[in-house]
Amino acid sequence: MVTYFMDIDIYGGDSLNRKFIYIFLFSFIFLMITGCGSKKELEEYKNNMDTFYSDISEYDMIINSIDANSETSVQELLSALDGIGERFSWMASLTVPEEFSSIEALSAEADESMANAVALYHQAFESETFDSDAATTAKEYYNKANQNVLEILSILHGDVPIGSDAHSDSAGEIDGAEPIPEE
Repeated sequence: MVTYFMDIDIYGGDSLNRKFIYIFLFSFIFLMITGCGSKKELEEYKNNMDTFYSDISEYDMIINSIDANSETSVQELLSALDGIGERFSWMASLTVPEEFSSIEALSAEADESMANAVALYHQAFESETFDSDAATTAKEYYNKANQNVLEILSILHGDVPIGSDAHSDSAGEIDGAEPIPEE
């Protein structure tokens, strides 16, 4: 059971981490160069997003350093995922500058997808037998949340993400997946 979760590569591997680093650096430089709108609000948002990406990178390192053979590996993984979920919720609660108003819906969708992913990972690993269906659906939600974050970065850079569905009515939903009930 323990080695299976390491095989599913929940974070997307080094390539996703590299994307976050490159996009983070580019967004930092971009936001430093541009001076549009309310500088105070924009600066505060930029600083908060820098904190968010830094925190997510730290959780990535934690997840990648988990020893799959350790007796505590599942607890370590779920704890890290809980932390990621908390950071996504915090990011979604940030006041988005008017210049980037389209980010607000993407942030909420990313938060909802990550909350679903975390809940399903808990379900997968905390059941009596490993629930591979829950883990598969959790991975889909996890990937969707991370894709939304990449779209947010594209918007911050001034790009319109190709294939972006930022104004979707099905925020946070995965085809064929049941919504996670709120407790």
